[in-house]
Amino acid sequence: MAADQESAAPADAPTRGFFPIRWWEWFEDNIILNLGALLLGAAMLLMLFEAISRSVAGNSYDYVEELVRYAVVWSFFLCLAVSARHGFHIRADVLRDKLPPRLRHLCDVISAICGILFAGFLLYAGVLQTRQLLRNGMLTESSLDWPIWTIQVVLPIGAAMMLVFYLGALWRGARGLPVFAKQVEIE
Repeated sequence: MAADQESAAPADAPTRGFFPIRWWEWFEDNIILNLGALLLGAAMLLMLFEAISRSVAGNSYDYVEELVRYAVVWSFFLCLAVSARHGFHIRADVLRDKLPPRLRHLCDVISAICGILFAGFLLYAGVLQTRQLLRNGMLTESSLDWPIWTIQVVLPIGAAMMLVFYLGALWRGARGLPVFAKQVEIE
């Protein structure tokens, strides 16, 4: 069973021997991915409930739409890094694939640096925005009256996870290993 999991590992598998990385990957694969799937499942059930409630009873609940929106946003931001690590990240590689291997590796390293800068900016901006929302005490627009900062906090959390992903990619690239997992082809 363990041999099957190792053969299905992404291209960045050589880093799995290092304890913190192995723990982080376990956390992403077993906790974050399941939480994201649970949030998407809850969003689908809530949408189904709202559709049945509207068509059968003629009732509509304003908070259901809001809950669905928040569940989808949370699921998206939480699962960005784990999807990238497994090769499901969107990547325009038409030109990249035509380059020689060394230049292709350099492009991947530059891409990792750009990802670090972008994730760092998102993290910084997300923390500032979350702090501002916390300070202002803004509430959601529906009857739920949740503090908006509790929803917004997913931006810096997701950005921090992406930053960890891109730092790991740069580390692999600096050591001459494949920077990113091989892209998964979906037919």
